[in-house]
Amino acid sequence: EAREAELLLFRRRHAEAVQVLVQGGWIYRAIKMCIHSFAWEKAYDLARQHAAWLDVVLFHRQKFLRAVNKEETLPKLMQLAHEMGTVDEGAMRAKILAEKTRESERGGMAG
Repeated sequence: EAREAELLLFRRRHAEAVQVLVQGGWIYRAIKMCIHSFAWEKAYDLARQHAAWLDVVLFHRQKFLRAVNKEETLPKLMQLAHEMGTVDEGAMRAKILAEKTRESERGGMAG
């Protein structure tokens, strides 16, 4: 599934790539793909729908906004920042590492 999704992304079929990952249970990978594509609302929607990885979405969105020296404009992410407060980067990175380990054991392409 991970390879198929990467091929779809290469062919500029982003929505299909995300769908393949989600159907295969690769939620983190789908959210990460959205983040890398700056599809912030889609990343948020996936995280909220699956009740997972909201901290990752918020962390990367805030990091992006700092890099471009902008304020948050997306209501969903403003609300998430209000709900979550500060993201514990260490805990988030540990969770990501655990997921990448799970992916590699499952035969995915961790990275």
